[in-house]
Amino acid sequence: MKQNKIFRITGGVFVVTILVAIGASMGAQGDPHNGTWTLDLAKSKYSPGPAPKNQTTVYTVTAQAVKMTSTQVTGAGGNQTTEFSANFDGKDVPVKGNADYDMTSAKRVNANGLEFTRKKAGKVVQTATSVVSADGKTHRDDHRRQREGPEDQQRRDLCEKVISLTTANVPDSRC
Repeated sequence: MKQNKIFRITGGVFVVTILVAIGASMGAQGDPHNGTWTLDLAKSKYSPGPAPKNQTTVYTVTAQAVKMTSTQVTGAGGNQTTEFSANFDGKDVPVKGNADYDMTSAKRVNANGLEFTRKKAGKVVQTATSVVSADGKTHRDDHRRQREGPEDQQRRDLCEKVISLTTANVPDSRC
């Protein structure tokens, strides 16, 4: 009888441990931005150009914050990697690797949308919204860059989610 009780307790602890691990895994992938996204140049718009030759973005989003790493080959052929981690509190944080802006702030607009304000030397130089489609397969970034002179630069990046076949079809996202 004592042995039966030990098996029940051990079995219960095992089941709870598995359920907690599954829940944590699902929570980490729960935000639609999470994953790896690749730029679809044919569906993207740049005014004026040039467009990047390619771009891959990885988002890791929790309820409180976003981490983004974006790697691209620029229109001029150079390599650029932009990285930041920001809480959804609207406070500026440093950005690594981007010549156009050195700070960004982030806000959650809704379940599928994020908003960014980017600054260079304390001055707002770009605003951006990031929206994942309802089906989770596409990602749209709308950027408006304030420029000196008569014309602002506008761009719309349309990206597709990359599905990793090595991890049982768990999404891995890029843009």
